[in-house]
Amino acid sequence: MTSVRETYIRGIVQTVGALAVVAGIVGWIAGWRHGHGVITLGLIVYLSTLFTPRLSLSRSWGALELMRAEKSTGEDALEHLESAVGSFRKYATKRPAEARYLANALDKQWNLLHELDRHEDALPVIQEAVETWRQVVAGEPYYREQLARSLNHAAVTFSRLDREEEGIPINEEAVVLTRSLITEHEELLALNLSNLVIALQDRERWEQSVPVAQEAYATYRRLMKTRPELLELTARAAEQLTKAHDALGEFEPAVVAGEQALPLFEELAVDDLSWLNRLITSIEEQAFRLHRVGRSDEARRLELKGVALREKFADL
Repeated sequence: MTSVRETYIRGIVQTVGALAVVAGIVGWIAGWRHGHGVITLGLIVYLSTLFTPRLSLSRSWGALELMRAEKSTGEDALEHLESAVGSFRKYATKRPAEARYLANALDKQWNLLHELDRHEDALPVIQEAVETWRQVVAGEPYYREQLARSLNHAAVTFSRLDREEEGIPINEEAVVLTRSLITEHEELLALNLSNLVIALQDRERWEQSVPVAQEAYATYRRLMKTRPELLELTARAAEQLTKAHDALGEFEPAVVAGEQALPLFEELAVDDLSWLNRLITSIEEQAFRLHRVGRSDEARRLELKGVALREKFADL
């Protein structure tokens, strides 16, 4: 529901837009070369009020002050930033879900105070920025990178004030947070690598797929140490690598890759018997590889293991 204040603000903005259109038309008729531009600007201002569900004078003023700060230097810029922070603080009080505007303005204020070597003044600013980003991240984890950056800024300020001991836990929090971001990015990288392997192997570009498959498996293997739910993807990545070596007739590397894949499929089958057939197939394929490299005793033991599993779970 729109408040009386918001309706009043909307009316003012619409009036300004309409007046700009009229002024532009008059100027255009009179031969003013900027008439078209003023008409366009007026229409944009007016129409924006029709498609913007809620207007905020505090947010608008804060954005304007940020623009002024960017065009200023030194104390003048700092004055505009303080004004912007004040406006965004009011806006965040009314709309906590949009506190990111305040946090961003506080970061900018800290940057300038840091450049001016006003570290005593910078400390409460960055502390508020950190707390604000924490609130934002609680509802929108997407902004964790900004929180990590502000934590780093806070640690820098403590260092400048010869208060390194207080900065250590902040640094530690930043490291944990940044590591979680890296993990997410690595998981996406591994997924993209695996997809590339599939595409290359579908086109029988086996040699080209080998280094990609190696990187995908290594990445998943590393991530699985803290993310056990990635077991299936890790097993599939090892299987892709084995498949590439098999296709290229690289017997020894294929055996090594198969040795990496087999225990992963065994672990999957322990928790989910639907993986049993895939496990037995992996056992049989690995036994065949071992025969090819002259390790027949190991191959026969694997073959017996596969037979035993088929007999034990014949009814499944």
